[in-house]
Amino acid sequence: MKQFIHSEEQIDEHFTLMANRCKAFWNWQENPVMEIEVRPSRSKRNLDQNALFWAWMEALSAYFTKNGRLLTKDDAHDLMCHKFLGYQTKAIGQTEVTKMKTTTSPRLSVGEFSHFMSEIDAWAADKGCLLPTPADCEY
Repeated sequence: MKQFIHSEEQIDEHFTLMANRCKAFWNWQENPVMEIEVRPSRSKRNLDQNALFWAWMEALSAYFTKNGRLLTKDDAHDLMCHKFLGYQTKAIGQTEVTKMKTTTSPRLSVGEFSHFMSEIDAWAADKGCLLPTPADCEY
């Protein structure tokens, strides 16, 4: 559950709602563990960044496939997330599972996503693949 608080007046209302949901979760689960995080809201990546990112995944796919290594745009996405976003360990029941952070790339802020794209651009150039960049783009 994610709550956005836009004014000081909303704090009590949102925390009451969150407390009620936590109590319901607690009563529903056996041995529940909850994580509550309070942090400043951050802007998500924008549509232009997203469109350019997927154009880059297409370009990487075409480049590597042309050079004898079959790579889909989704494979390119997973590879870039693996290479530059790393891993996370998540508890599933009593077991800890390490998995790629591929599902977290949409959660990056505009600044974090810009950094991610800079890393991809440099890596691709090092491999000989020059990625398309619009003239007015600052990704």
